[in-house]
Amino acid sequence: MTSEQRALAEKYISACEEIYFTGNFSDSVIKTDLENRKASDRYSTMGSNPRQTNLLWEKKQFYFQDFDEREKFFNTI
Repeated sequence: MTSEQRALAEKYISACEEIYFTGNFSDSVIKTDLENRKASDRYSTMGSNPRQTNLLWEKKQFYFQDFDEREKFFNTI
Protein backbone atom coordinates (compact mmCIF):
# COMPACT_ATOMS: atom_id res chain seq x y z
CA MET A 1 0.00 0.00 0.00
CA THR A 2 1.44 3.34 -1.00
CA SER A 3 1.44 6.32 1.32
CA GLU A 4 -1.22 7.97 -0.87
CA GLN A 5 -3.48 4.91 -0.61
CA ARG A 6 -2.89 4.77 3.14
CA ALA A 7 -3.82 8.44 3.48
CA LEU A 8 -7.04 7.89 1.49
CA ALA A 9 -7.91 4.84 3.60
CA GLU A 10 -7.33 6.78 6.82
CA LYS A 11 -9.47 9.65 5.52
CA TYR A 12 -12.29 7.23 4.63
CA ILE A 13 -12.09 5.49 8.01
CA SER A 14 -12.16 8.84 9.83
CA ALA A 15 -15.24 9.90 7.86
CA CYS A 16 -16.97 6.61 8.71
CA GLU A 17 -16.10 6.97 12.38
CA GLU A 18 -17.64 10.44 12.42
CA ILE A 19 -20.81 9.24 10.67
CA TYR A 20 -21.25 6.14 12.84
CA PHE A 21 -20.30 7.58 16.22
CA THR A 22 -21.66 11.14 16.12
CA GLY A 23 -23.51 11.61 12.84
CA ASN A 24 -26.57 10.32 11.03
CA PHE A 25 -25.69 6.68 11.72
CA SER A 26 -24.98 7.04 15.45
CA ASP A 27 -26.87 4.72 17.75
CA SER A 28 -29.07 7.48 19.19
CA VAL A 29 -30.12 8.74 15.74
CA ILE A 30 -30.86 5.22 14.48
CA LYS A 31 -32.80 4.35 17.64
CA THR A 32 -34.95 7.49 17.35
CA ASP A 33 -35.52 6.90 13.63
CA LEU A 34 -36.58 3.28 14.12
CA GLU A 35 -38.84 4.16 17.07
CA ASN A 36 -40.57 6.85 14.98
CA ARG A 37 -41.06 4.40 12.11
CA LYS A 38 -42.39 1.78 14.51
CA ALA A 39 -44.95 4.32 15.72
CA SER A 40 -45.86 5.11 12.09
CA ASP A 41 -46.45 1.44 11.43
CA ARG A 42 -48.68 1.19 14.52
CA TYR A 43 -50.64 4.32 13.66
CA SER A 44 -51.27 3.06 10.13
CA THR A 45 -53.30 0.16 11.55
CA MET A 46 -55.64 2.47 13.46
CA GLY A 47 -57.41 3.95 10.44
CA SER A 48 -59.89 2.40 8.07
CA ASN A 49 -57.07 0.68 6.17
CA PRO A 50 -55.37 -1.84 8.50
CA ARG A 51 -52.38 -2.40 6.17
CA GLN A 52 -48.95 -2.08 7.74
CA THR A 53 -46.65 0.47 6.09
CA ASN A 54 -43.50 -1.64 6.67
CA LEU A 55 -41.50 1.55 7.11
CA LEU A 56 -39.67 -0.01 10.02
CA TRP A 57 -38.67 -3.16 8.13
CA GLU A 58 -37.51 -1.18 5.08
CA LYS A 59 -35.43 1.20 7.19
CA LYS A 60 -33.83 -1.66 9.13
CA GLN A 61 -32.83 -3.25 5.82
CA PHE A 62 -31.29 0.05 4.72
CA TYR A 63 -29.14 0.18 7.87
CA PHE A 64 -28.11 -3.48 7.56
CA GLN A 65 -27.14 -3.00 3.93
CA ASP A 66 -25.07 0.10 4.71
CA PHE A 67 -23.23 -1.61 7.58
CA ASP A 68 -22.54 -4.69 5.45
CA GLU A 69 -21.14 -2.59 2.60
CA ARG A 70 -18.85 -0.67 4.97
CA GLU A 71 -17.66 -3.91 6.57
CA LYS A 72 -16.77 -5.37 3.16
CA PHE A 73 -14.84 -2.22 2.26
CA PHE A 74 -12.97 -2.23 5.58
CA ASN A 75 -12.01 -5.85 5.01
CA THR A 76 -10.71 -4.89 1.58
CA ILE A 77 -8.59 -2.14 3.10
